[in-house]
Amino acid sequence: MLFLILLILVSPVLAGTIELVESVPMETVYNSHLRNTPEVWLEMLNSADETICIESFYFCDNPDSLDSLDSCIAAIEEASARGVNVSTVCDSKFYKTYPEIPDMIGELPNATSTVFNASELWGGVQHSKFMVIDRQQFFVGSQNWDWRALDHIRELGVVVDHPKLANSVAAIFDYDSTNGNISTVCQSGPFELQHNNVTVDVSVAASPPTGLPEGIPHDLPILIEMMDNAKSSIRIQLLSYNPSNYDKTLWKDLDSAIRNAANRGVTVQMILSNWSKVHYKLKHIKNLADVDGITIKFTNIPQWSGGFISYARVEHPKYMTVDGNKSWVGTSNWSEGYFTDSRNVSVFVSGSSFASELETFFASGWNGPYAELVERNTEYQPPRKK
Repeated sequence: MLFLILLILVSPVLAGTIELVESVPMETVYNSHLRNTPEVWLEMLNSADETICIESFYFCDNPDSLDSLDSCIAAIEEASARGVNVSTVCDSKFYKTYPEIPDMIGELPNATSTVFNASELWGGVQHSKFMVIDRQQFFVGSQNWDWRALDHIRELGVVVDHPKLANSVAAIFDYDSTNGNISTVCQSGPFELQHNNVTVDVSVAASPPTGLPEGIPHDLPILIEMMDNAKSSIRIQLLSYNPSNYDKTLWKDLDSAIRNAANRGVTVQMILSNWSKVHYKLKHIKNLADVDGITIKFTNIPQWSGGFISYARVEHPKYMTVDGNKSWVGTSNWSEGYFTDSRNVSVFVSGSSFASELETFFASGWNGPYAELVERNTEYQPPRKK
């Protein structure tokens, strides 16, 4: 008995944890052996004692049938009823299309719902997707609070249990819910956390640079630095990639970093969704795929047997690994506005354990039955989205 007490006293206390979480579209072959998003969200919501803060581009439930999001909304209602303070933020543009859930949450006891006009403040949108529980743990990922994101879209996120990092992500929420009227000084990391019982370094960053709480760095320079320091491999998966702007000018920050890495001999592999099969993106994607050392694939998720679903059946993750050791998981697609005038959040991880798990996720798409090589002389047709 004395030995056990001594062992407990001298054993190190784990500093926190990070875990990858996925959404798998119904009737697909994908199975990365990660926990599924609804399971993790419910666990987080049900664990809340004091606060739940949720920021999403938009909130959308299925009006025709029950789905995985319904359970999460019910958990929010239960948390509110037991005295937990619930707060949500959504973008003002999408709120005009999907007002129902924000309005419903705003009417709950102990709850507030903020419609954020990011366009007025920065010129872009509130595009991030994250949740903070009790300022102790948080979720950041590609998943909007949309029933399709849980059941019919491939998504990827992280759940982090660490009070200092959670407080920094909560400060981003506070910034947006008050139009920048906060004075919090954040500690963005890196901090040592455990991933599968292995120590990794984790930090957070965000966009846009003009809308950051003190202590939160801009994520774009960190992404570029990761690629500038790459020695052997870069693997990227995104919904879309587009270095051209609406005025047809080119934004070369990320494009140049990718090309420079390939020119140094780094092997670059990129997965894009088939929503990128549109003419104004295709010419740039094909041009990038022509560079020696760069290979790009589209993925084409088959339609659901139950019928067509608008804005679904697509791969939506945003992440990157470098040299099997450095990783990024975020909420941004790769075009200029996501980093310069819109709210997005990033998690950066240093450690081969985490990168290896991300690369397993990548390989399931890259080598899977839905992948299609991008080639210069192939004609591509975009899928039906709505």
